[in-house]
Amino acid sequence: MAAKTEQKTPAQTAPREPTRMQKREIMDLLSEVYDDEKQCYCGGETDDTVAKVLNVMPGWVAGIREEFFGPDGSNDDMAALGDEIRKFMQDTQARLAAAKSEVESLEAAIGRVTSMSKTLDQIKEAVGPRNLARVK
Repeated sequence: MAAKTEQKTPAQTAPREPTRMQKREIMDLLSEVYDDEKQCYCGGETDDTVAKVLNVMPGWVAGIREEFFGPDGSNDDMAALGDEIRKFMQDTQARLAAAKSEVESLEAAIGRVTSMSKTLDQIKEAVGPRNLARVK
């Protein structure tokens, strides 16, 4: 059997474009959720969340946002989470440094006590049980 080859017209292969109404809806929603001053989305909004609300392609939202509003950058939630992560890492690294210092101090103390224990064993051996009995 011969395989059928479908010929697509240029209109069928061209990327879909939003309608005029969809562009207006995207612009209206971007006006509400994009902060021009900070050049980022407000709250947890993204191109994807805007696209889902309007039931349009995220690429359309991204294109209109880039052209009329600004870069994607991030959003308030991502910035807050980034700040929280940085603070956690700084606090954790400080705690780790303190713990390492404490471990070194404890290891030094164990080394001193081990040395004292060996010295005590040497003294006991030198004195011997017979000499210990005489001392009593």
